Parts: sequence; structure tokens; C-alpha cells
Amino acid sequence: MSTPDKPTSAKVDISHWTVYRSKISYFSGKLEAYLKYKEIPHSITKIDRHVFNTIYKHTGVKKMPAMESDTGTWLFDTTQVIAWLDKLYGGVPVLPDDPALAFTTLLIEDYGDE
Repeated sequence: MSTPDKPTSAKVDISHWTVYRSKISYFSGKLEAYLKYKEIPHSITKIDRHVFNTIYKHTGVKKMPAMESDTGTWLFDTTQVIAWLDKLYGGVPVLPDDPALAFTTLLIEDYGDE
């Protein structure tokens, strides 16, 4: 499961995230930059084959970066993770409210990801 149901409460009951990543992954860098920008508490764990197996056990895929909350929630796929965390933590969103601008932003992001 990439992202759990949309957060419905303004209250955040997750106090810490563990990010499983590789330094050479641009996706890991994107996620880490977002977490720092939003000041979301997290720690970094480097990927190895055992970590990949753990990620697979909880998400059904061997992808990184992946995140695990202190409440047992697992996330992967940086674009969806960032959207989910924006809803959960609030504040100034990284995507514009205007649908056309949001679409353009995601299109440029997708181009950069590929």
C-alpha cells in the first residue's frame, strides 16, 4: 500500500518517521528535502538487502525511499507521500491550490522524475 487513507484529523499522532533511503537516489533527496522544509521529525536509515526485505514485507514492493512511522504506517512513492504528508501536517502546501497550476507543477515534477 503506497499511502494510507487520506488523513482526516488536523491532529498529528505520528511523532517520528524513519526514512529508508540511499544517498544516490534522487527520489530520496527529494523526500529528505521536503521533510526538512516542513520540519517533520525523521531519522535516516541506509538501505541494504535486509531493509529491502523489511520494506517488501510491509508494502509489497522493494522500493526506496520508504517511510515508517512510529505508529506502524508505511509509505512509498515520493509524489504520493508528499501529498499525503501535506494533508496530514498542514501548513503551506507544496502544490498550488489552483488546479491548473497544480497540474503543471506535477507535470514538471513527473518530467524531472523520468
